[in-house]
Amino acid sequence: MALEPEFLELMRHTILVEHWDGVSRDESGQPSAWGAAVSYRCRVAGKVVTLRRVDSAQDAIIYDIWLRNHTDAHFREEDRVTLPTELQFRQEYPSIFTIGVFDDTVGLHHVKLQCGWQYHRQGQ
Repeated sequence: MALEPEFLELMRHTILVEHWDGVSRDESGQPSAWGAAVSYRCRVAGKVVTLRRVDSAQDAIIYDIWLRNHTDAHFREEDRVTLPTELQFRQEYPSIFTIGVFDDTVGLHHVKLQCGWQYHRQGQ
């Protein structure tokens, strides 16, 4: 099965990704150098989750980003993502914490980036 035109119709957003150079880190071990921003057609869905604890309540934002099959792009957790302005809420560069690569009977079908609050990793 090839990539369906209907699937691409769902991808009404564009994100910018600055791919980490794979080497450069600052003194605290954080990535410190990225390449030029590359635009990707995608679909972005997000939600705001309120964390309620005895001592406080705060909001956390979770994003799922679906991209068409990008065989030429290798995404890393250290890459820097810029969301469309209308979807940024309060995060300029949401952290990537999961990268999913999904295939079908023909080959690579799509990529899914999960960004934001790390608890999402536990199924939230």
